[in-house]
Amino acid sequence: MKEKLLPIWKKAQVVWKNYGYYISLVCLLSLFGLAAWLYRTGNHDADAVYATSAAQPVLAQETAAVSPAPTAEPEPSWRKPVQGELTVEYSPEELQWNETLSQWRTHGGVD
Repeated sequence: MKEKLLPIWKKAQVVWKNYGYYISLVCLLSLFGLAAWLYRTGNHDADAVYATSAAQPVLAQETAAVSPAPTAEPEPSWRKPVQGELTVEYSPEELQWNETLSQWRTHGGVD
């Protein structure tokens, strides 16, 4: 049995060596074509209208009189990113000396 498999394996190696590039290319293009076809056809079930059950009537429940809650002061729409003292001012156009990097540079943040 091994004698029969050996020549088949050798033949497969020869075929792959000669045509392997083209076989791989055809497989890859087939996968791309399949992916494009699946993408274009897609799942169109979302467009279908499904029947829904009839809405059940909601019975009104009696509620106790609720006193109005005290109104809270609205929070300001902005706040400082950090609390504390500013060490370096925002300066996008003016050069400032940076001690850490030992160079002149602009500073686009607030520290």
